[in-house]
Amino acid sequence: GLPSGSVTLLKGPAGVGKTLLGLAFLAAARPDERGLHFGFHESPERLLQKATAVDSPLRAAVEERRVELLWHPDPEELADAHAERL
Repeated sequence: GLPSGSVTLLKGPAGVGKTLLGLAFLAAARPDERGLHFGFHESPERLLQKATAVDSPLRAAVEERRVELLWHPDPEELADAHAERL
């Protein structure tokens, strides 16, 4: 498992399942835990569609406010602005 309070980065080529793995991890959190997906490419609705396609309980976690999906589609925005928002 991952240490509590840690930050984990998934790296790899497109299509290997990084997003689905991360979404599954977020959806599996205990009720007292909170999670955040900070993304740049896929909208929250697209992420929820992906999760639903694999029977993930992500939508329920979002509705219960245990998981937040933040989307930043503007690739021109400076990394510092993203870091401040995060």
